Amino acid sequence: MKLSIKLKIIIAYTLLFGTVLVGFAFIIYQNIKESELERIDTNLTSYSTILQSELEEQVSDEKAVNMDELKSIRSEGLQDVRLSLFDKDGNKILFDSLTGDVRTWKEVIKGKNIFETLKTKGGHKYRSFFSSVEVNGDTLFVLQAASSMREMNRALERLQLVFFLVIPLALLLAGLAAYLISRAAFRPVKKMAQTARNITANSLNKRLELPKAKDEIYFLGATLNDMINRLDNYFKSQKQFIADASHEIRTPLTILQSELELLERELKDDLNKESIRTALSEIETLSKLTSSLLTLAKLDSTQLTIEAEQVCIDELLIESAHFMKKAAEEKNISFEFNINEPVQLQVDKDKLKSVFINLIDNAIKYSFRDSVIRLEINKGLENVSITVQNFGILICPSELTMIFDRFFRSNEVQSKTKGNGLGLTIAKEFIEMHNGSISAESDEELGTRFIVQLPL
Repeated sequence: MKLSIKLKIIIAYTLLFGTVLVGFAFIIYQNIKESELERIDTNLTSYSTILQSELEEQVSDEKAVNMDELKSIRSEGLQDVRLSLFDKDGNKILFDSLTGDVRTWKEVIKGKNIFETLKTKGGHKYRSFFSSVEVNGDTLFVLQAASSMREMNRALERLQLVFFLVIPLALLLAGLAAYLISRAAFRPVKKMAQTARNITANSLNKRLELPKAKDEIYFLGATLNDMINRLDNYFKSQKQFIADASHEIRTPLTILQSELELLERELKDDLNKESIRTALSEIETLSKLTSSLLTLAKLDSTQLTIEAEQVCIDELLIESAHFMKKAAEEKNISFEFNINEPVQLQVDKDKLKSVFINLIDNAIKYSFRDSVIRLEINKGLENVSITVQNFGILICPSELTMIFDRFFRSNEVQSKTKGNGLGLTIAKEFIEMHNGSISAESDEELGTRFIVQLPL
């Protein structure tokens, strides 16, 4: 799955913030844990020092250990204190259910003080401090003082619970903040994209709206505006060139056509006449191409407008078919009309007639000999449908969406019929100027159908 840049930023920001937050929480947790352990250890050391002093006094004075007095000594900052006392041979003098490893006792006898974390059979943790008791320079006892870690563990568990609640909430807020920040940051880009999407070859006068802050997005938009400006200048010069060239070519072509027609009438040699007819045919093709190019140039520069008038669409369609009657008779093609009722619309008569003639001309070109071209008009509630149907060379399904593109002609028909691939493009432009639509269908059963939809 491809992620958008905005989503990538949100995910990256949230993950980074989450990693920092978890790391920060871990450090806090460890520091508090170590601080609590240090506090317990300090209190245990102080308590053990007092016990050691008491033991030294008892042994020096009475030569015996008074357990009741030892137990009566209060401990500060410790909970559930437990004491154990061993002689230098490891015998238990006082034992309170906690003990350490034998190696620990041996190390303490050598003069070491050792801290250990021990567990009872019930699973409760105690912090234990082992220290030696010396009298007159001799180590006589090993003292073990232990304090419960229950309160410390409870505090740490509460801290963990706080982290488990706060971190997801913080990540959610961070994700929301990242979303809002990225949306605000990408809003100018989104506006630019929407404007750019609406810029076509016919609307190159539009420019991207630039943000007030002169940041990277501003420079991106300015660069794109410069590019659009260059394209606009290029298209304008191209349109002007096509219009000028088409206009200039029409005059010599008209002169050539007139001269060749005059020469054809005066010549008596059939072979020369045939050559002239071929030349006239090519001149006619060039004339149609220049006329189409000039029309497209005017369409691109919005010089053509709709001159609407009340027109009988059924009569206009019949008139267009009659105009193409001679071309149809050469292939023995007949017209079949299916018009349910007269239809009148406010349209540009000349432009709509050129559309009908173009569609009928194509139908004749690509129809089989001795076939029928069906012309149909259906009036609906909101629009009028005009259909031109022929039976002949079919259009490939992959080319149905391309036949209205400029200069497009399929490989199959290029060698069979003449054309420049601009007729359907102009027809589509004219229909869209009337707020209508044109589409094509082609299959073996229904042949090829061009359907024009015009609003009522």
